Amino acid sequence: MHVEEGNENWLKQCGQETLKQFERKSLDLVNYISWLKSLPLYYETDYAFISHAGISSTAENPFEESHPESVLWNRGQLKNIGKLQVIGHTPCKSGRAEFDSESNTFE
Repeated sequence: MHVEEGNENWLKQCGQETLKQFERKSLDLVNYISWLKSLPLYYETDYAFISHAGISSTAENPFEESHPESVLWNRGQLKNIGKLQVIGHTPCKSGRAEFDSESNTFE
């Protein structure tokens, strides 16, 4: 399977392994691309912001998907946005969700 165009961060962050998993299951990634592209980048309510990696305290545009500080790839300090952030990008050492009061984030 070959991906002509893609997010370089995704390929570096286990994307190659995901492609191999598609191959092992004999699934054609092309059949899933439209669905994947239709998924929202984040979910937000009046009280919570839910994304893969959270809003970086230093990102100029956290919604630029290919940027390393985006809501998909950020591994730096999170910004307190005035509502709860819920993220899942970085594994927690405790194996459970952890709360950071400075950024008001569950990760």
